[in-house]
Amino acid sequence: MLAKKSVPIARQQVKAAEEALRLTQQNLLAGTGLLIDVLQAQYAADQARLRNATALVQYNQAQINLLGAIGLLCVENIEPRLFELAGNHLGRKIDAQHSCRRSTPEPSR
Repeated sequence: MLAKKSVPIARQQVKAAEEALRLTQQNLLAGTGLLIDVLQAQYAADQARLRNATALVQYNQAQINLLGAIGLLCVENIEPRLFELAGNHLGRKIDAQHSCRRSTPEPSR
């Protein structure tokens, strides 16, 4: 579960980068820091936010992949508005009547 573990780590990195940015801005205002230091801290905070967003997307994708692998990915298991947005984004109409089906066939008798 690498994706699950990366989310809290990424959140902590955002907090640390934002605190470093705050301190760097205070140093600039106090006259003990340079503008380039603030710019670098802003860049680091932006990169941390990007890593956080990436970690969240990877976690969500892992959840979707798991649902698909066990045959539970269907309209009933997806937030209706998100399903509608995904359908529009894919440029095709998705059948809202689709129901969950097991991916393995029924055993024959």
